[in-house]
Amino acid sequence: MAQMGARSVEPAPVSSAGGDWRSVSLPMLFGADLTRMQLFVQDEGADKEKLDTDGYKKDWIRFVMNADLSRIGPLQLDGIHSEARQSLDLLIKTHQDIGPDMRKTMRARYTSLMGGMDMAGTLEFKTDPAQKAWVQF
Repeated sequence: MAQMGARSVEPAPVSSAGGDWRSVSLPMLFGADLTRMQLFVQDEGADKEKLDTDGYKKDWIRFVMNADLSRIGPLQLDGIHSEARQSLDLLIKTHQDIGPDMRKTMRARYTSLMGGMDMAGTLEFKTDPAQKAWVQF
């Protein structure tokens, strides 16, 4: 892991159609293989002290991570976290359908995990082989 160097976790500015993002390379270990995964982060910017329509601070942070898994292929994790709302919503975008049983199992585990941390959140899935709904960097 030392080969990746300290620079792998330094944020770098990135632009996309959705605005300014910061990119961080993260070393990930899959079995015996060490690889880099890109994590992209975008926050709400200068409006942190303003309130949204429900009276919560605008404190959301959006993150996107692309991966390519051996069983299901390419996927994109697209999430939004709000500390004020104590919530984490996650959308998993894949090329191929994960299937209803796996979606049900993953939602149940996600709901249990969020409840164990006194947080709310949703887990949704989108099958999108053409990546039209994927955030492009």
